[in-house]
Amino acid sequence: MLLSGLSATAASAAPAASTTSSVTSTKISGTFYYAKDNYNGEKFLSYRSGKLRTVLNGYKANYAEFSPNGKRLAYVTEAGRLQVSNPDGTHVRKLSLRVAPFGYGPNWTANGKGLIVARKSDNKAGVVQVSNGKFTPLPRSIQGIHIRMTGDGKRYLWSDGTGGIWSARVDGTDVKRVPVLGKQDRTNPKQLRAYDIVSTNRDGSRITVDLIKGNETDGDLGSGQVADAVVDTKTGKPIALPVRGRVSQVLLLSNGRLLVRSGPASKRVLTLLSAKGKVLASKTEPSSLRNLTLRDYLP
Repeated sequence: MLLSGLSATAASAAPAASTTSSVTSTKISGTFYYAKDNYNGEKFLSYRSGKLRTVLNGYKANYAEFSPNGKRLAYVTEAGRLQVSNPDGTHVRKLSLRVAPFGYGPNWTANGKGLIVARKSDNKAGVVQVSNGKFTPLPRSIQGIHIRMTGDGKRYLWSDGTGGIWSARVDGTDVKRVPVLGKQDRTNPKQLRAYDIVSTNRDGSRITVDLIKGNETDGDLGSGQVADAVVDTKTGKPIALPVRGRVSQVLLLSNGRLLVRSGPASKRVLTLLSAKGKVLASKTEPSSLRNLTLRDYLP
């Protein structure tokens, strides 16, 4: 996704620009996926045409993630069992590999054939092939947490656990640090940092993260599923988004578009942006969903 038309300033400081005049005939329709806190973990819910349905319940709902084409759903059970199902949670396939439950996904590879995980036995990060369960360790230089593959399959991005983000080619060479994030010097006066890479665009030039500032709480090791900012990995700076109010969530879609959730909880608005940052459509989110966490959207 290339948002070259947007200035690289804090997303929370975006001007309250009107979106009405630039909205096209594109509609925000399809299936939305939400998470709801539950006494035994979470509920992973689908919402379509006014109907809310439970897809997954309990621990396995915590880090559920769709494949790039939206046809498969991967998740981990409380016992560390890796499983893949249809989007509605049916036709479950159990993979033999037991995986680490915190900090390692599961995150899909660009081709949708593998999952980036870590073996539970030694926390070694690698890719397990969904077809046969074969596990291939990642190069030593890519042994971070919250590891993601770019949409073109050429690079990995990961967190170093101190608020910094790094990237490298899939063979482990050309290791680079994203500027600003996590640094303790004058290049980072706002103390910006990110521990969770929620998504990345095709070439890794844009990532969505839970952006932490100043004395805000850092959170824990567990993989976060909520991003509130888009970061330019060449500059390390967040990108302003053309929406009204505070941005609470950002979804980077597989087609390069961006779905932004903004405004007060009492009246949240969903805004669909093109790959270049143009407002395509907006709609008010039903009030019945205001206490849920938006996790994914399949047009």
